[in-house]
Amino acid sequence: GRVEYLYFLEMQVIGIDGIFGSPLYVAASYAFLFVLFGNFYVMSGGGKLFFDLAAAVTGRMKGGPAKACVFSSGLYGSISGSPVADVATTGPISIPIMKRIGMSAERAGAIEAASSTGGSMLPPVMGAVAFIMSNFTGIPYNLICQYAALPALGYYLGIFLLVHFDAMRFDLPRLPEEEIVGLRRAIIENWTALIPLGALIWLLVAGYSAAYVAAGASVSVVVASWFSRDSAIGPSRFVEACAETCLSTVSLTAAVAAAGIIIGCIELTGLSGKFTLLLFELSGGALVPSLIIAAAILVLLGMGMPTTGVYIMGVALLAPVFIGKFNLPIMPVHMFLLFYACMSAITPPVAVAAFAAAAIAQANPFKLAPYACKLAVGGFVLPFFFLFNTGILFQGSWMSILSDTFIGAVLTFASTIALHGYMIQQRIHPLFIAVFVVAGLAMIYPDARLQYAAAAVVIALFAVLHRAARLAGKPPAFADA
Repeated sequence: GRVEYLYFLEMQVIGIDGIFGSPLYVAASYAFLFVLFGNFYVMSGGGKLFFDLAAAVTGRMKGGPAKACVFSSGLYGSISGSPVADVATTGPISIPIMKRIGMSAERAGAIEAASSTGGSMLPPVMGAVAFIMSNFTGIPYNLICQYAALPALGYYLGIFLLVHFDAMRFDLPRLPEEEIVGLRRAIIENWTALIPLGALIWLLVAGYSAAYVAAGASVSVVVASWFSRDSAIGPSRFVEACAETCLSTVSLTAAVAAAGIIIGCIELTGLSGKFTLLLFELSGGALVPSLIIAAAILVLLGMGMPTTGVYIMGVALLAPVFIGKFNLPIMPVHMFLLFYACMSAITPPVAVAAFAAAAIAQANPFKLAPYACKLAVGGFVLPFFFLFNTGILFQGSWMSILSDTFIGAVLTFASTIALHGYMIQQRIHPLFIAVFVVAGLAMIYPDARLQYAAAAVVIALFAVLHRAARLAGKPPAFADA
């Protein structure tokens, strides 16, 4: 009746479990400042630094423009933290270049979409998710960045390998020499853009609060921009960046406010406990089936939603199951939720990053999104790996960190080859693909002897296929890498 309605309204608009809960507070306090830093950075020429560095490092490789896209989109995404914003900023530069070297519109757009999607996982900024995760877990923001670093690099390793294998298969050319800026020249011409990155990393390592880090980095961008007349941020550009930041955070604010309403409803109705029972019924109480169902739920929840909103709902519905019922560590569980929340940006049928890339590439988004998911193989397999092998999250001894990082890299490598299905221009026999798949699954299981045996099988089988390709007169898999 009326009393219940008033109680619900009071909870949503007055209490801290509704619209004005902690997610909205974090978005207003921290995320706004980091979005402002990102806008200042792009306005001061930081985007040019990323593309010039990418071109200098990868431009002379086979399929250089595609590899430069992976490099530059990852760097920019680590600052912006928004897949759609990343696609909209770097896509108009990278997609036409990839199409010009003979790559199909669908593949060009998919590479841009998959590369941009990883920005929310890649330090040092990671969008608003890192701050909200810090609020939920009580883990300092700088430690979250540390934990996320290796899995995020593993994600980009998978994209880079698939792009390379496709470049060798289709014999894609390098970037034209006149468009390649040497590494030294790229740094000399854009040295002022390195100052804010250095300030940001120093403030993070020094352990300052997220708000202090964002504010200090933003000030450093403005000051560094004054060293160049073309990139200087004066009063008009300052106001323009602030206005752009306000517009950019509208969608984020709406998403976290809506997520706050859902959290309030979950608290009010006790849906969390019921959802736990439902998940146990569907999975039979087993951990791995529960994780697979949870991953599917996150992808479904993320249809058309920003990464932040998907993550918050995952924390409300799924985190209590795995932390409370299965006794999994807090950090791996939240990283699992973050990875699959990010993957929802490229998974059909509503893949917001894929649709944004398709509009730029003039491609069919329903053909583009499946290939983007294939490129993002690391984002789908690594969360299952680091839940049981936490060394890759910088947890445990240095020996376990090195061991888990190596196994995680080989796992990504095996998954990439299995999905690609080709060794240069020759199709890999289905039996060998099955071996790569089984070995990859074996590496997820937290038993060092089994993991190293599986890794040895992957490396040995690849070496055999590599040698066979050379004997058949094909170029080696990493020729002109």
